Amino acid sequence: MVAVWLVHVGQKLLLWGALSAVSLAGANLILSFLQMMATYAHNWLQMRPIPTIPGAYPFVGHALILERGGKEFFQQMIYHTGRNRHVPMLKLWLGTVPVIAMFKAETVEAILTSSKEIDKSYLYTFLQPWLGLGLLTR
Repeated sequence: MVAVWLVHVGQKLLLWGALSAVSLAGANLILSFLQMMATYAHNWLQMRPIPTIPGAYPFVGHALILERGGKEFFQQMIYHTGRNRHVPMLKLWLGTVPVIAMFKAETVEAILTSSKEIDKSYLYTFLQPWLGLGLLTR
């Protein structure tokens, strides 16, 4: 009699434990998504004044319109650089990450001579194996 009761209670506890684990995982997923959305909205608002290439979609950015091959991608960037030669910088979204391309020497000089420390994107970590630690990868 007691053994049957313990099996029944054990099954209920197992069910509650599984439901709790699924609930915690779901809450964690939702909170992570909300944090990602808040970061994206913050970046989007900060970057809004900078001119961009037309055709960006929310959350994927320009990824769907960019060429996949290296040569074609480079030709596409040359084309957009020529079209936007009159602006000092251009914004490109790679997913939810904004990438800024600077065309004018004055713009680059203003950034490089600034006394404010500039946090670099995690994309620079891909250059570190080739360049080591230095001005670009510090």
